[in-house]
Amino acid sequence: YNQIIKIGSSTENEYAAGLSFEFNPAFKLGFEGKGNYTSGKHYLGPTLSLASEKAWVNLGIVKGTSVNADQIQARLLMGIFI
Repeated sequence: YNQIIKIGSSTENEYAAGLSFEFNPAFKLGFEGKGNYTSGKHYLGPTLSLASEKAWVNLGIVKGTSVNADQIQARLLMGIFI
């Protein structure tokens, strides 16, 4: 990956990390952290993943841990196996 930054342009520095524990192939619990160094927004929270033979769903809710961050963010991802 190569990114060219023009002189005078602005950049943002973000991060994301997580871990999960598989209770069985259909059920996982996890924890994630994400944020933005540029704006000073940082978040932490749990995730839940459910899967079947044909589809999966992941729900994550994070809470802001810094003054600049939103109080709560939620994300729902769904997929099908093809």
